[in-house]
Amino acid sequence: MLLRSFALSILLLLPALPEPAAANELAFKAFIKEIKQEAKKEGIARKHLKALDSLTPDPEVQRLAARQPEYVKPIWAYLTHMVTEERLRLGRRELRSREAFLSGLEEKYGVPRGILIAIWGVETNYGG
Repeated sequence: MLLRSFALSILLLLPALPEPAAANELAFKAFIKEIKQEAKKEGIARKHLKALDSLTPDPEVQRLAARQPEYVKPIWAYLTHMVTEERLRLGRRELRSREAFLSGLEEKYGVPRGILIAIWGVETNYGG
């Protein structure tokens, strides 16, 4: 489970790297080094950390990530579109109906349940 969380963290953070190729490569290497240090502290096996050495930035992923609405729309336009009464209503409903599950995630990973629900809502509209 820890390895899956680690891998997911890497995948979620990859689009945050800067765009220019030379800077991108340096930033990517620094990012991998930092991730490996943190993973080592968390007890991830060396063989899994070694697998990170072969990773390279994917320009297509970066291109697509740069076109995400949160990067191209002014913040207020983005928030007006994303934070709607309907999404808040659905979020409150999901928060109530999944309280035990979310409580376990919050305790295990230290991420507040409200943040988890908000991310789920933004990324999938609660599976809709």
